[in-house]
Amino acid sequence: MKYIYVKARKKLSGSFYIKSREGELRPREVIDKMAEQGYRYVGHVPVYIGVQGALEEYDMIFEECGKQ
Repeated sequence: MKYIYVKARKKLSGSFYIKSREGELRPREVIDKMAEQGYRYVGHVPVYIGVQGALEEYDMIFEECGKQ
C-alpha cells in the first residue's frame, strides 16, 4: 500500500493549517483535494506536543484508493 503524509501545524489562533502552493489550507480542504487525486484519509499521527501537552503538529495520513 502507498501512503502519503501531510504535515498540519497549529497557528497562534489555535486552528490548524497545511502549507501548500496555493497558500494555507484547512485540513478539510486537504482531505477534499487528496480525494480528487485518488487518496482517502485514514488518520493522523501526532508529531509534536507542546510543553503543556497541547498538540502542535501532526501528520495527516492518506492511502491510495483501490490499491492493496
